[in-house]
Amino acid sequence: MLTEAYIGLKSDRLLVEIAKPGTVYAGSRFDWTGFITQVYLDDKHTFCAYEDVVPGLGSGGIGFCNDFGLNTPIGYDEAEIGEGYMKIGIGTVVKQGGHKGGLHMVSHVISDPAEITYEAGVDYASFKAVNPDVNGYASELYKKVSVEGNTMTIDYRLVNTGSKTIVTEEYVHNFCCIDGKYIGPTYKAEVAFSPDRAMYEAAKVRQSEMEFENNVITFNKTFEGRAFYAKGYDMKPVNGAHWKLTEETTGVSVSETDSFDAPYMAVWGTKYVISPEAFIDINLAPGEEMTWSRTYTFEA
Repeated sequence: MLTEAYIGLKSDRLLVEIAKPGTVYAGSRFDWTGFITQVYLDDKHTFCAYEDVVPGLGSGGIGFCNDFGLNTPIGYDEAEIGEGYMKIGIGTVVKQGGHKGGLHMVSHVISDPAEITYEAGVDYASFKAVNPDVNGYASELYKKVSVEGNTMTIDYRLVNTGSKTIVTEEYVHNFCCIDGKYIGPTYKAEVAFSPDRAMYEAAKVRQSEMEFENNVITFNKTFEGRAFYAKGYDMKPVNGAHWKLTEETTGVSVSETDSFDAPYMAVWGTKYVISPEAFIDINLAPGEEMTWSRTYTFEA
């Protein structure tokens, strides 16, 4: 049963749980809007998990949550230690030093939160996040999560309301675990890129459990090592959906198809979760805006 911290969306086949902004998650990495913590298919199958089963480890990710600026945080290089930079959908975050991006920004202080509003109906929830100006950077993010049948769609519109050009990237860190089954030989991940030899060899050195065959990733045993990671900056595009994850003993699957051609992808995970990620590049001059969408299909 949903608590007051969640928004629930329903179709004839799906129930989607969305955390209200700043409740379940109030960190400095992931966008607070449309923070999807669980998807139920036919009242039977689940697809989302916590990033780590040990409280306090990881970056606080759950389910389908997106991030702006993993590799190119907006205004980060211009800010001095103790000054703010912009995280879309979060607000102004205080630079604390260290390496930029990803886990290094998990515990940064939010000095000026974005102004976030939302409305919800039975099968949709719409969010607006207004990021205040920080050193010439400002934005408005509009996001809508909707469900129909066995599909969930996330629509985005990002507007540059500042005086400086926004150059960054966005992706969804899909923390997937089908029906609670740990990652191992029963999983197959199909991605919209196939690895070149250099990327394949680098991934195999890092984690011998992963197997690659063109655009398909499998596991030769239950994963036990450190986090596995395959980054597709040098992969060549292939036809088909951006990614599809199948638990083969049941045939239950989730796939993502996007309105854009992903310039690169990554597959990250641990024993508990696997996360295929399709990135989109963003380059917006002042006053410009862009739209894109991601559609997830859940099958049993």
